[in-house]
Amino acid sequence: MGSSLLRVSALFAMAPDLVLKARRRLLAAIILLTAFLLYGLLAYGKFDVSYDSFLDAEDPAILALNEYRRLQKDRKLRLRGRYTLEPLLRGQRHCGYGRALDRKPAHLLGPG
Repeated sequence: MGSSLLRVSALFAMAPDLVLKARRRLLAAIILLTAFLLYGLLAYGKFDVSYDSFLDAEDPAILALNEYRRLQKDRKLRLRGRYTLEPLLRGQRHCGYGRALDRKPAHLLGPG
């Protein structure tokens, strides 16, 4: 047991001398290996770290998120017509959130 540990210790003691003797070849090998791995990572690697990729498609949280996104998309479509003359040009009597165009806003009507 003791002699095998001494042999391993001697091998580790020789490692710095071997590295110093072949430092140029070792440095070139490290640079080439790094370049090869970076090329592979950039050419073929794809990282999907969005939370959608971690959850099942039928997960209640994902279903609720998709419903929220759908509602936000609908809301943006409604807001696009709210502040323009598009509803009037289409002959609609209301715009945006169902507010009638021919009524005055509540703060202009006064009390009661």
